[in-house]
Amino acid sequence: MTACWRWLIGGLLAIVPQVSWAEFEVAALAGDASPDGNGSLALFAAPALNDLGQVSFLSQLSGTNAGSSDDIGFFRRDSGGLVNILRTGDTYLGETVIGFQPTIASLDNHSFVSGVTGVTQGAGFLLHGFRGNGSTIAPHVPLYSASPTGNNSLFRLTATGYNYDGDLIYSAIYDGTNAEQGLYRQLRGQNTTTLALQGDTAPRGGTFGRLGFGSTQNRVGDVATFATVEQGSSTDIESLLRVVGSNLEELVRQEDVANDGSTTIESLLGPATFIGNSQNVAFVAEYSQPGVLRDGVFLAGDNGIELIAPGLLPGSPTAADEIRVFGISDDDTVGFTTEFIGGGLDALSGVYTADVDELTLVALEDTLVPRGGRYFRRFFDNSATINESGDLVFMAELSNTRNGSVSGRGLYHYSESTGLSTIVETGDDLAGEEVTGLEFSGTPLVSPTQFPDATLAGLNNLGQVAFLFVLDSGSAEGIAIWTPDALPGDFNGDGLVNLADYTVWRDHLGAADESAINNAGDGLAGVDFGDYDLWKANFGVGTSTGIAAASVPEPCTLHLMLLVGLSIVFTRWAVYR
Repeated sequence: MTACWRWLIGGLLAIVPQVSWAEFEVAALAGDASPDGNGSLALFAAPALNDLGQVSFLSQLSGTNAGSSDDIGFFRRDSGGLVNILRTGDTYLGETVIGFQPTIASLDNHSFVSGVTGVTQGAGFLLHGFRGNGSTIAPHVPLYSASPTGNNSLFRLTATGYNYDGDLIYSAIYDGTNAEQGLYRQLRGQNTTTLALQGDTAPRGGTFGRLGFGSTQNRVGDVATFATVEQGSSTDIESLLRVVGSNLEELVRQEDVANDGSTTIESLLGPATFIGNSQNVAFVAEYSQPGVLRDGVFLAGDNGIELIAPGLLPGSPTAADEIRVFGISDDDTVGFTTEFIGGGLDALSGVYTADVDELTLVALEDTLVPRGGRYFRRFFDNSATINESGDLVFMAELSNTRNGSVSGRGLYHYSESTGLSTIVETGDDLAGEEVTGLEFSGTPLVSPTQFPDATLAGLNNLGQVAFLFVLDSGSAEGIAIWTPDALPGDFNGDGLVNLADYTVWRDHLGAADESAINNAGDGLAGVDFGDYDLWKANFGVGTSTGIAAASVPEPCTLHLMLLVGLSIVFTRWAVYR
């Protein structure tokens, strides 16, 4: 099936009500005391955020007991306050902790923090996967533990990754009677299983060579990963693997043909592939068509291979280059950044989303930011992410003129229903002081020891965003959590303003506050006809096609319906009183 392209420009959605400073909470500030009484928070690393609104982060501390030996901590902040998970100088598995790579997730209202810890062992450096909540730390896969076959012991973890529910995938080397190297999975509360080993027979023939690079998993532990397949003396073949349950399959190999019958996969390109909760897998590949050789974004699954973003994209006259996919939503919307051929050291770049039906330009270098006055100057590989709901957040450098010198940074939110909007920019006022610095953790794409992992990002599935800010050129810094406003008139919180929202409004007319209508009304005097007027003004926002004004119930019709409804309510109240 050939995709029907509908080019959508994020900037054209500016008429949609913008996400604003709705609820802004400072989670940690420089000078806050460490919970263990040893030092104070000083410098921060950009934070990760889970669906419970808990934030994890690293902080360098001042005034610690042992100076540089214990001055970095791994913390969690939630409604209960600040919790110290681990810090440098602590003893873990008999060794001294020297660093972290934290993630945070949530499952059944039980929070935990998991990550990778570097520890000393003589002159060496080892990685440990662990889970902890501030009181106990438990290793996922202890060094020297047995392999799933029981014939070997863990010699070295090489990379790890987690999903939202804390399931672990990792690549590792096991040493012993039958030494092995491969990709493994440990679902939370279950034993470790082997997904694939170097030297195993590949599902479509040949034997696996390199395994487990660019690996990701979805919420239920399905896995996607790149591999190479050796076929005798011939050149290794690049392969895209998917593991669903215990079933390992090759979704894509070099020279496979996409569903359109004319697009051939020439090479699989990293650094990552992403598997959605639908079990479809997004990836970047070099492809050929008659007379054409370009890079593009693909979606593969049970229904074959679809090219969802070709090499020529809206906003640029030249072909895409250095495409980086950074995530996939529940409805298989894929987020990615790209540069374009030409421009030398300052190539044009942009942020996009794509699915099988739509390709959307979200932001383009040298175009105005949503507020106007400044221009996008550069986008960052590891500072963009997309959640399961399709919210996309990215950080950008800014300039005062097109292609001008860098003049600051901004953090931006995009969704199909609200368009592109500003979360915060340098120069904004926060608590009476000027924001002079910003950092945001997106999906980590470039890390030798960390698989691309959404639980490391500062965006959760509720659309909340955690980021690092600096005030007045370094006079203060901290971690903030931003919560977007509800879409005005979206009374049921589904991202659309339609007749279903009228039903919610009608059912709660007269309520003392707007909590029953998703706090998406006019903010005045509880649930009243002012909220109806707001709903009508925004009717159709968030839908992919326009809705005729005639289909919106007129006030007189609504009032009559309400009067009839109220008379029935009052009559029933009188009968059953």
